[in-house]
Amino acid sequence: MALTTVTFSERLALALRFLAYYVMDKPDFMDYNPVRFHNSWEADWQLAISKAESFGSDENLVDEGTDRTAALNQTMEDSRQNYQRYIKPFVEDAFAKTKPGLMNSFGINNYDESRRTPARMILFLKNLSEKCAAYKTELLAVGINTTKVALIDTQHDELMDLYTNQSTFTGERSESARLRGEVFEALDEFTMQTARAGKNIYDVDTPRYRRYILYGSVKGSDAAKYYAVASQKTVSILEGKIDNRSGFLLTNSGKVNLTVYVGDAAVSAVPDTAITLAVGEKDLRVLAADLSEGVFSALVVKNEKDTDGAITVQLLKMIDDNE
Repeated sequence: MALTTVTFSERLALALRFLAYYVMDKPDFMDYNPVRFHNSWEADWQLAISKAESFGSDENLVDEGTDRTAALNQTMEDSRQNYQRYIKPFVEDAFAKTKPGLMNSFGINNYDESRRTPARMILFLKNLSEKCAAYKTELLAVGINTTKVALIDTQHDELMDLYTNQSTFTGERSESARLRGEVFEALDEFTMQTARAGKNIYDVDTPRYRRYILYGSVKGSDAAKYYAVASQKTVSILEGKIDNRSGFLLTNSGKVNLTVYVGDAAVSAVPDTAITLAVGEKDLRVLAADLSEGVFSALVVKNEKDTDGAITVQLLKMIDDNE
């Protein structure tokens, strides 16, 4: 049994649900294996959940990386603007006619290359600051703004910090991914051992047995989809893709209650296994076997109200012990 192909959010959701089942059935588990399911199993599991919940997602890191890049790009642009508008014109005024060769020592001749990359821009600004200091008298004589000259050092230091910060991001993300993997592997162990034991404790095809079957989402063409269900209409979803090992993640995406079951929409009678998916109900995980009276033609959704409704459905698949 493996959960590495399941998303981190799903693995956390599985852990929370299985822990709730375990708490309800704790005496049976402690009876079955008191060595594994000891008094602190529940507390240890909750601690593992807390660690997983507090661990930043990779998406958070990607967002942070985007913020770092944006800050770096902004400082690069600010540096370019300061140089082009407030430094270069005065260097030209001071030396273009009298000492044109000296202008190149300010980096004017290689600015176009330097302006494109942070590493080169950092060196360019350092040299520019030093030359402005060395020729301060000549530059002041043509009216250079000393505040803009001082800004060169400020922007150099900011650019250095931001560039270093961004350069370490790849390593930070890799290390974060490794640590996240370890945290979730520890969490999965509680989920998997509980699921394994639950299927041994309870008889096959009983409601309690089905509690402990692990399901993960199906990707690709069977990812979560939104379906409109018009007033007084019935829709059949996932026809030909369902069997007694299927499961669903259901969300009522509309404003009316819906009747949901697994079967054949052509049969007029709604089976006793049908459930009501209430308005606002979100991420309800339910098994096809619990919604069906033995027919697995499709997931059937009925809207018996006078207002149009909607449902979002994610097909789940059973994660077998040998996967």
